[in-house]
Amino acid sequence: HDGLGPTLAGLNLQASSLTNLIGQNPESAKNVVKEFKSEIRKAIAEIRQIVHDLRPPSLDELGLVGALKQLGEKVQHPLLHVDFDIPELPPLEPALEVALYRITQEALTNAVKHANAETVTVKLRIAERLELSITDNGQGLPEQYRAGVGLRSMRERAEELGGRLHIHSTKQGTEIKAILPLH
Repeated sequence: HDGLGPTLAGLNLQASSLTNLIGQNPESAKNVVKEFKSEIRKAIAEIRQIVHDLRPPSLDELGLVGALKQLGEKVQHPLLHVDFDIPELPPLEPALEVALYRITQEALTNAVKHANAETVTVKLRIAERLELSITDNGQGLPEQYRAGVGLRSMRERAEELGGRLHIHSTKQGTEIKAILPLH
């Protein structure tokens, strides 16, 4: 979003100068229009990326369960199998859906990049609160590790909603558990 404001301001200036140029030099105006259209396409792409980052379209298109399963299908590792244990869900608040989606996305990314796992299981349980558990059978976290951006962002997403995130890791795998209030 830091680049979008200046980009749109620049497009506005280009549009103003284009208005003057059309009457004075139509040939130059045509070249400016080509450049202008290219800049507009870039701005549109940036807006789409911002919107996607706020709420992935797959949540609206497929629902939470479908979107999570799609994440599992997109895992880019031929030896990793993702299982889902998710019951029928009541309607959830949009912020809660996004948090569940992003935590799962990051956990799957970590399983592929770091865990050397063969399976990952994604479980969702609802009682008076919601529990998301992502467990892999990989090598676990090293005894001494510093939480990177991914682990911190998962924790922050849970805490923003009044929940918490637990990470339990052994040499037999890692479990990431997000416990979130339903409202």
